[in-house]
Amino acid sequence: TDISPLRHLSRLEALTLALIAVFLPESLTRERKAELRVSPRSRFSLKLLIEAVTDPRIGKFLHLRVFTALAFLVFQTNYALFAQRRLGYDARSTGLSLAVVGLLVAVFQGGLIGPLAKRFDEHRLFAAGALLSGIGLAAWAFTPSTAWLLVSLVPMSLGQGLVTTLNRSLVTKAVDREEIGGTLGLMSSLESGINILAPLIGGVLIGSGGSWAPGLLASALMLWSALFIARRFPALPRLSPAQG
Repeated sequence: TDISPLRHLSRLEALTLALIAVFLPESLTRERKAELRVSPRSRFSLKLLIEAVTDPRIGKFLHLRVFTALAFLVFQTNYALFAQRRLGYDARSTGLSLAVVGLLVAVFQGGLIGPLAKRFDEHRLFAAGALLSGIGLAAWAFTPSTAWLLVSLVPMSLGQGLVTTLNRSLVTKAVDREEIGGTLGLMSSLESGINILAPLIGGVLIGSGGSWAPGLLASALMLWSALFIARRFPALPRLSPAQG
């Protein structure tokens, strides 16, 4: 078995870790760390989990994270099977096209979201991101060619970048400082559980409906999320230049 791709991946991860250690300094002071260690709100418990789900400040963000993460992970975890059946891709072609998705998301998150947040209301960007992703996923579901695939990946990647970034950003503004870590950790835990379910759901859909079915489900989830944001987030604050 050729393990050279794994070696390259491990080297890339090691480089990423080194860059984080050098260029991403610790944001918390020693005093703040001490405060968090003794705060009951910063520790995970079943009681805090129930409180988070039922808390009107947090519950809607968790709702959105479940739906948007499921949509993207259904796309991501079933993409290889979709590409093989729909376009006849081999492992190399599938890997390259997925790399395009990762590159687009990184570019959009790193270079476009900040300027967009300074110009537009965050709740509108949030809803627009879910809408764009839903449109892109619907186009992906019925991809007839590589050119169509590449075009569909653009709105999907931009929308996903907006939704992921703004969901995390806005939830940190909705809770107290000592609750931020626990809330983000809860969102990550939900995403980990969804990561288990997404390939199972996608596999069943492909087997029973066809290669288009996972994309249609993912699109419906994102479009529902756009509607949910438009109805439940009527007056989210706009980022000030200092915040952007």
